[in-house]
Amino acid sequence: MRSSSTTPRPWYRETWAWFLIAILCSSFVVGGILLYFAVNGQDSLVRDDYYKAGLAINTQIEKDKTARALGLTSRVEFKPDQSIRIWLSGTPAFVAPEFLKLVLIHPTLAGRDQDLRLMKQPDGSYLGILHEPVTGKWHLDLRDPEEQWRLKTEANLSQPTTIQLDPPAAP
Repeated sequence: MRSSSTTPRPWYRETWAWFLIAILCSSFVVGGILLYFAVNGQDSLVRDDYYKAGLAINTQIEKDKTARALGLTSRVEFKPDQSIRIWLSGTPAFVAPEFLKLVLIHPTLAGRDQDLRLMKQPDGSYLGILHEPVTGKWHLDLRDPEEQWRLKTEANLSQPTTIQLDPPAAP
């Protein structure tokens, strides 16, 4: 009499064993990639000098007060040829500087920020050229060369547009 015995297959011939091993291996690979980016990547939203930035708030408030005292307002026109024209007005005591500083700040990507110098034109306006096209939401910060005052706002620059910049209301 012959006994009929079935011998089990070795583990390496089982499909489910390889499936479980593949899941484990892929989780190690993905974990290694995420660890690499976590160690080598830099978050541009986090400031290293947050304490100094907090202390500078009082200085910014003083600049806003100076702009209100001078009665400053400006109109900023973004043109399709990437030029910017600014008209600045204030009280009779206000003396218009030879150039203005305009900082375009992207809300999330610090690498896209643009610092512009706008030169005074014969008609009294100021003219500058963008480094690269701007679309979407931006923060605008307009200052004099000595940074005694500032005007700022937030705007959607999805198309050529004109924006009014006024000093912020008194706190």
